[in-house]
Amino acid sequence: MELSRKELKELMPGYFVPPKKREKKHSELDVHSAVCKYLKLKNLMFISDFAAGIKMTQGMAMRQKSQKSDHDWPDIFVAEPRGNYHGLFLELKRDRDSLYNKDGSMKKSDHLTDQLTCLNLLNQKGYYARFACGTDEAIQLIEDYLKL
Repeated sequence: MELSRKELKELMPGYFVPPKKREKKHSELDVHSAVCKYLKLKNLMFISDFAAGIKMTQGMAMRQKSQKSDHDWPDIFVAEPRGNYHGLFLELKRDRDSLYNKDGSMKKSDHLTDQLTCLNLLNQKGYYARFACGTDEAIQLIEDYLKL
């Protein structure tokens, strides 16, 4: 039988009882780093938008924005043509909850709509462009794409 934190404090007054560790949720940056590490291990040519997850001064952010397209570009581009596709674009998400509602519909947000619009445009131009929710799904998408 496991005692609660409160019960342990009552049994051992003055003794520090550490709180239970909560399961750490991976951030989108954690997923991004893991996918980039995987792509390096596979020795694939890719470009990663690392600036998307870093804090910048206002001046740096304005400069970076002035040098980018108006489209909400995906996080990663893998420069490997496969089948009828020119390359693979991935827009990474932390998990499915950050993209979809419980009923399976996509969440309503201007940011997600802009990202989906960009993915659709890239698909129309002959690229394989997808959302990837979590590290496992991203790696599976990469593996499936490389088999085309």
